[in-house]
Amino acid sequence: MARPYLVLATLWLTIASALHSAAFAEVLPLEYFARLPQVRNGELSQDGRHAVIRVEKNGAYVTAVFGYDGENISYLQGIQETEEYKTLWTHWANPERLLISIGFADKRQFTETFESRLISLDLSDFKMKPLFGARDGWPVQIQDRIVSFLPKDPQHFLVKYSGQSTWPSVYRVRVDSHRHKLVQRFKVGVRDWRADRDGEVRIGIGTKDEKTPYMVMRPAGTDEWIDYSHLKQKPGVTFNPLSFSPFSDLLYVVSNHDGEPAGLHLFNVATGEFEDLIYRHPTADIVGIRTNTITGQLRGVVYSGDTPATHWVDEGTQKLQDMISEALGGARVSINNQTPDRRYAFLRASKASEPGAYYLWDEERLALRLVSPLYPELEGQTLGEVIQARYDARDGLSIPAYITLPPGLTDLNAARALPTVVLLHGGPHARDYGSFDYWTQFLANRGYVVLQMNFRGSAGYGAAFQAAGYREWGEAMQDDIEDGARWLVSIGVADPARLAIIGGSYGGYAALMGLVKTPDLFQCGISINGVTDLPDLLRHDAKYVGGRYATRHIGNLYKDRKKLAANSPARNAKTVRKPVLLLHGDQDRVVPIAQSNKMARALRGADKDVRYVKLEDGDHSISLYENRMIFLDEVEKFLGPCLSPS
Repeated sequence: MARPYLVLATLWLTIASALHSAAFAEVLPLEYFARLPQVRNGELSQDGRHAVIRVEKNGAYVTAVFGYDGENISYLQGIQETEEYKTLWTHWANPERLLISIGFADKRQFTETFESRLISLDLSDFKMKPLFGARDGWPVQIQDRIVSFLPKDPQHFLVKYSGQSTWPSVYRVRVDSHRHKLVQRFKVGVRDWRADRDGEVRIGIGTKDEKTPYMVMRPAGTDEWIDYSHLKQKPGVTFNPLSFSPFSDLLYVVSNHDGEPAGLHLFNVATGEFEDLIYRHPTADIVGIRTNTITGQLRGVVYSGDTPATHWVDEGTQKLQDMISEALGGARVSINNQTPDRRYAFLRASKASEPGAYYLWDEERLALRLVSPLYPELEGQTLGEVIQARYDARDGLSIPAYITLPPGLTDLNAARALPTVVLLHGGPHARDYGSFDYWTQFLANRGYVVLQMNFRGSAGYGAAFQAAGYREWGEAMQDDIEDGARWLVSIGVADPARLAIIGGSYGGYAALMGLVKTPDLFQCGISINGVTDLPDLLRHDAKYVGGRYATRHIGNLYKDRKKLAANSPARNAKTVRKPVLLLHGDQDRVVPIAQSNKMARALRGADKDVRYVKLEDGDHSISLYENRMIFLDEVEKFLGPCLSPS
């Protein structure tokens, strides 16, 4: 295959901003980082004649459909998002029909909820049609839980939702109608259903009494459900079914039954035996697979490395990815999707210190066409170098971390006694990656070293590493954070008199606990949409389906009541000695704003230095441009006095 030539085509995004080309000062304007990425996601239709891309316009997104004839690109139609309504995902059901999921915050009988609505867009006339009517007097709350897109039947798909039972059943839905046909009645205990390539529902996964994992499977051509719950119940063992292979009873499964980290295996549903190990990454967990949408043949294995990456079983796609990476100067290339005939591919290329851009690959013309950069104003700017590191926690556990340096510094030896921000990820069963992040690069641009650690309990490093964080909120996980901050001081990078701690969601909780448990280590702390009271969080989540099971790794409300109280920042506000900044979105449906309200009252009642900012129409992800501006502005103003030389 010849090397691609870069065709810097006219941007598809005729409604987007033009690139900036002027030189900027060393400290870049705040809005360059706060801006929403100019494009988000993108998917080509099966024939490559259309693409759907979320395009930023005036601080909000348009879900835009474009046409492509191999030469010319044209904007066809768009759905404008609002502060209330966001596009959650899009999918081409077939080349003429696009499915769109819309999400928004709402209430049902005084209970705050998150709702989704599923609509269908017909490309022949661009008319939109809702795919659900009212049931039992109410619209179905969550309408976009897809079981299968039915590659052999592009006029239908399978979706699960609850009717009169709290347990979901599975329905066959036409892509152009709200008429649904029941194909799998609910089973008590099953929350998640999986189907094979013929649309037969053959796996059910859930819990018994919201305590014990439960899993049943059905061999091909039978009505017998076999209980395989024991595969989910073994301590420390991962068993995660992904999808059926083209062979009827062979299932692609992520499992670590034969060692860490978790690998991709074939599992025989009929015999209950593992057949083959397909792929195991030496250090990272497998998190998904890529298959041919027509045949179901395995094409790639997705793993959780320093960035989410794909090991391509399909050699042609691997060569294509490597070739484009070389052409773009060693950029990390991620192929979003390819047409089944492999003629076209939609992809993203970026580096840890560069936000990158989206491209369209045309195999027939061997052309790589620029679609759009993500952050146009940051193109060509010198951003912070990201360095991988590890340190040992006090009990000897090795903790992976990333250190981002202020622009101009390229190694740790050049960074001496600098003001430092410890930036903590949410989840906590998530992880940070060595990829571009606007929070991190904004802080680095302001002259701060940024330390991000994947403390125990983080995902992607094996079941044992994640399990080491269970019921360790405020304890062993918190110790890992403290140990990381002290380690960065010990190697001379961080100034011990200029340390701050920041985080969002669980990271906001951990930032506050850092001020509670180590009141003299950090000079200030910032919590964004953070948890502050663990018993209140457990009671809140218990009101929702599956809430008790989801929070089982935090603790038991009664048995662990003393431990939970001791590790709740809002109940220990008197211990805080340094300034606190709280920010919280008033429409957050993940961590209720009542959590920050309580923390603010506790700090003020204890006569502590606290500033509390409520983000209007703010969600858990700070997805509005206006709120991103407020967030970064508040952080900048707060950190300046906190981390300036004394």
